[in-house]
Amino acid sequence: MLGDHENLIVAFEQGERLLLEDERPSASEQRAAMQAWRERHALWTGAAGGVFPNVWFRRQSDLMEVSFDPGTTVGAPAGLEFQFNRGAILVDVSAVAVALDEFLAWGASHARGPLRSRPEIADGLMAVEWLVGQKLADILRRRNLVSRPAEHGILYPLSPEVAMFGTLTPQTSKRDADELLAALEGARSDDRESPSLTSLVEHRAPPTREAAWEEGYDVALDVLNASNLTASRLSYINVDAILTDLGVGVKQIQVEDGSLRGIAIAGVGFSPTILVNLRARWNQSTEGFRFTLAHELAHILLDRGAARRITHASTPWAPESLERRANAFAAMLLMPPMLLDAALTAVGRLETFDDLKRVARRLKCGKSAVLEHLMNLDRIPLTQFYRLRAEMSRP
Repeated sequence: MLGDHENLIVAFEQGERLLLEDERPSASEQRAAMQAWRERHALWTGAAGGVFPNVWFRRQSDLMEVSFDPGTTVGAPAGLEFQFNRGAILVDVSAVAVALDEFLAWGASHARGPLRSRPEIADGLMAVEWLVGQKLADILRRRNLVSRPAEHGILYPLSPEVAMFGTLTPQTSKRDADELLAALEGARSDDRESPSLTSLVEHRAPPTREAAWEEGYDVALDVLNASNLTASRLSYINVDAILTDLGVGVKQIQVEDGSLRGIAIAGVGFSPTILVNLRARWNQSTEGFRFTLAHELAHILLDRGAARRITHASTPWAPESLERRANAFAAMLLMPPMLLDAALTAVGRLETFDDLKRVARRLKCGKSAVLEHLMNLDRIPLTQFYRLRAEMSRP
């Protein structure tokens, strides 16, 4: 069990408040999507007249993130309080599944009327729909990718295909699904990965908010120290050369979902591969493309499950803690302190937006990534960071 993780309920409510102040039609659609998502993940939304605690569940590969809040519970009579503090933990998904399965079995045994006739409550027939959504479940079933029985209503451990779709939007089109499954099939291999890559692989649990940046930075520096690059003679990091040395292949794909930046594939039965979606606006610049490569390398090195395998899609649906750590890794890999300081020295005083652009061009990184990295490494004061960020956001 891992504690001290970001509370999903708090993050969700903050996002919802921001959308309530937005009057654009797109914001209304986002609010509807968020409400539908909450109905699938918050325990109390399944209450039909009963009083459930405010507990939310979100799966992260073979772990389950459980967020809880003792605040006002829907339908609770005056004076009723649940005795726990606000928090969030990560536990093995099978432990959560057993507890919920026993809870459903208890509910079914005490149920009256139509509830008793619903067989999926007892035998877990809806497990695949709960995991990836009805639409994607149908696609996976047609390819016989989820034919094995579920225990306690879950698939555990995840198959590569389901793990990949678990971080995609539930509205993924059939065309996109077929494209991604074909790319995944193309990455299958019985060859062993390179020893240089294996030596850098670490299986780490999802980090806390505070630890994400530190972990990402540390591992990126390990990769740079192990590489054949001489940073003192460079003006920018050649990420393609690092991937080549580690035996990681890169494949460009065309997926309609522009929120999908990249996919990391590695481990038993796969050749280490990074898929880059050319339809994502982020990847249409050299700087964004390079950042995606570095970001996905972080997933290959850090986010393999117990079977030492990963098929992770980087989208807004992916676990935020994993994405934050991968972003930190990418920033440090592409902008190690030696090169960052050399760029600052070459540009001179960093005072204007044009100065920031010159630093970014030298490092071949995006302006936003450079500015964030400068602040994280205490290379600029906070007031200057906010001033440049405000200037950058102007039309």
